[in-house]
Amino acid sequence: KSYATIAEPLIALTRHSDLKSFQWSEACQNSFETLRQRLIGAPIISYPRFDQPFILQLDASDVGLSAILAQ
Repeated sequence: KSYATIAEPLIALTRHSDLKSFQWSEACQNSFETLRQRLIGAPIISYPRFDQPFILQLDASDVGLSAILAQ
């Protein structure tokens, strides 16, 4: 699943200007837990090696956009 798909329940919470309509659902909790696990389980980030090529990965859908700069 992409970030946009996983985060959709959380993103939907930001679409309401009225805080009374803020409803933390089971879908929101699942989304939060999934994102948290993916963030803490991410590969170790290191300094770039400018003697090696960079790779730019792009993704787009009806829900959002993403970009990853990798090496």
